[in-house]
Order: sequence, then C-alpha cells, then structure tokens
Amino acid sequence: MASVEAQSGKARLGWLDAARGAGIILVVLGHVIGGLRDGGLLPAGGFFDRLFFMIYTFHMPVFFWLAGSLVRSRIERSRPNFLRALLIGIVWPYFLWSFLQSGLNHLAASYTNHQYPFDADRVIAFLWAPAAQFWFLYSLCLLHLSALLLCRLPASAGLVIAVLVSLAGHLWMPDGVLAWTMQVTWAYYWGAACAARCIFPGDERLKSLTLPLSLILVVLCAVASEYARLSGAASGSSLIALPATLGGMIALLLLSRRYGESSGWLRTLGLYSMGIYVLHVMVVAGLRIVLVKLFHVDNAALVMPLQMAAGILIPMFITWLARRHDLNRLAGLG
Repeated sequence: MASVEAQSGKARLGWLDAARGAGIILVVLGHVIGGLRDGGLLPAGGFFDRLFFMIYTFHMPVFFWLAGSLVRSRIERSRPNFLRALLIGIVWPYFLWSFLQSGLNHLAASYTNHQYPFDADRVIAFLWAPAAQFWFLYSLCLLHLSALLLCRLPASAGLVIAVLVSLAGHLWMPDGVLAWTMQVTWAYYWGAACAARCIFPGDERLKSLTLPLSLILVVLCAVASEYARLSGAASGSSLIALPATLGGMIALLLLSRRYGESSGWLRTLGLYSMGIYVLHVMVVAGLRIVLVKLFHVDNAALVMPLQMAAGILIPMFITWLARRHDLNRLAGLG
C-alpha cells in the first residue's frame, strides 16, 4: 500500500473510495444477516452466524482507518473548513438520522426485531448515547476533534498514543460509546500514520503479492474470528478478536489499493457511502417487514439478495436525487 499523501488527489481518492465501497457492502450485509437471524429466518450458529461475526471484527475499523488517512491533510489545509465540514457532514447527519430512524422504529415497533424508547428523554440522550449504527458518526466526531489537538505531533507519536488509548479502552472502560471510540482509536491514527509514509514498498511488488497475501490474511481473519467467537469474545471490542481485525482490514485495503482504480462500481459505492450508511437500516428493515410480515415470504435465500439490492440501490437513488437538487447537505447525505 503506497503512501496516501504521496499520491495525486485523483489517484489517491480512487482506491480509497473503492475501499469505502467494499466496506459499505459489508456494513449492509452485516445488518441484513443480523436482521434475518434475529427474525428467525437464519439459524443461530450456522455459516451466516460465523460470517456475521467475522464481518464485525474488521468492517468498522476499515472506515476509521480511511477517515484517519486524510484527516491530517484536511486540518493542515484549513482548520475552520475542517470544523465546518465536521458540523455539516457528521454532527448534523448524526442528530437528523438518529431522530428519524428512532422515530420510525417507534412507529413500527410491533413489526421490528428490536424496540427502543423514543421520547424527549431519548432524544436528549443522543448527546451521549447514540442510536443504533450512528455510534460510528459519534465516535468519528470525537476522533476528529482529538486529531485537532494531536495533529501537530509526529504521526508516529499520535499512533503510539492511540494504541495506548485503545488498550485502556479494551482493558478498563465499561461498555459504551466512549469505550468503543477508545477501542478503535488505533485504526484511525494508524490511517493517519500511513498518510505520512509508505508502508508497502512499491506498486510492482504490490501487484505480484496482493492476491496471495490477501488470501492468507482472509484465512487468518476467518480462523481468528472463529476462535474469538467460540471464546465468547465480542467481535468488535475484544483484544482476542484483534488478529481477525488486522487480517480482514489489511486484506481489504491491499485489494482496494491494487484493484480499486479499475473498479468503477466500487468507487461509485464509495462516493455514496454516507447516504447508504444512514439510510440502509431503515430500507432493509422495512423491506423485511413487507416481505415477511405482510407477504409471509420467509425464504432467506430470496429475502437476503432483495434486501442487499434495496439496501444499497435505494439509498443511492435518494442521495443522487438530493445531490441533483442540492439538498444533500441539508438531508445529511454527504
């Protein structure tokens, strides 16, 4: 994987967008599998249970790495613009879609797998207790703010601090958004450190080694995640799962670096990843309710691909429509 900052803007962003595209597919797939499993359409302990656990060991650290890989250059260009983008691109979508998704979940409580309270107290609690998948935006906001404080340090020093913070989060912090943020700090600042130096020596060697190395890493991820699962570890917040996290994360980044520039569809998904992220849960849950509850379609082999297609394409269309009418920022869709 070549230095992020050393590459030209277009080339650099191309493979990063492809990595985001691959990552958002895994996000949607994870929520589809989780919803079908919780709804009784997929058996517990089977292949999809293992796949679900494996995905959750590394898919969100990938996004934190990607965010960190560009944070230093953005802060150095303009701190005021960085803060403005933080408010418009992360804080506003967090509150807007936390409110809308929680409200819809409350209205459809008799049909959903999980019911959550939705009242004035819950809305106020968004300030410290994120709803559902929006914990990522909350954590990302905290990490971006921390980067403002640490960006004057050498990248290696920031990474050392991040690793220590992550260990503290794993070992001593109780469960909650602050703990989750601390636990993934290493991935965010590793991305920032990679932006300052080359961590893979040359494109030619990358081309020849990508596939075998990625295969080894995927096997490592699968074996390590299964060991962690059988040990009773939490997929996204356990040191036992860290080898799986590293294996899956590095494999995805290497493959994206090697093939991302030529994968136009993955790059397109990456460009729409924010819209997909904030909308896909409502889409896949709504489609599952329609198919299973209303039309009594309980064949997971049919429901799953329909949910995957809808969970990606419908948010993309809504985001495209919002961008066409210059409403994407107001709608919190990136």
